[in-house]
Amino acid sequence: MGKRTSRQKGFYYERSLARKLWAKGFAVVRGPGSGGGAKEIVQPDLVAIRNGRIFVFEIKVRWKRTVIYLDRVKVERLKEFAKRAGGMAFIAVKIVDRTDWKFIPVETLEETRGGNFRVDLDSSPNVLSLENIVGMSDSVKNITEYMVRD
Repeated sequence: MGKRTSRQKGFYYERSLARKLWAKGFAVVRGPGSGGGAKEIVQPDLVAIRNGRIFVFEIKVRWKRTVIYLDRVKVERLKEFAKRAGGMAFIAVKIVDRTDWKFIPVETLEETRGGNFRVDLDSSPNVLSLENIVGMSDSVKNITEYMVRD
């Protein structure tokens, strides 16, 4: 990747995951300036939709397998975005050149004593693969599920 800033490297991996999801049949939108903008509005890194299922991702990239710490406010805003969209929120983790993408549902994150959250890929029983995410989106919603009947 050469001499890029960590922000540029982050964008590279966001686009990489977006391409993988697109290849699996998802419609994918990358958040413009994800992580930035107004403090009261969350801008997730990626939103992916397939068969009426909505997936919201916060992406974390690491050069080696370490515990990842997440700010409580950022996680709560990600949950709120997913709730408003009617979707599911995940932390997507890529260990560069070592593993495929791993996904942790935010509802299963481990809380720290300080009230924030942590992700430990080695000890978490809730780590999903890309194929798990695809499987979660396999069933198609019928339009009649949305129609109100009197």
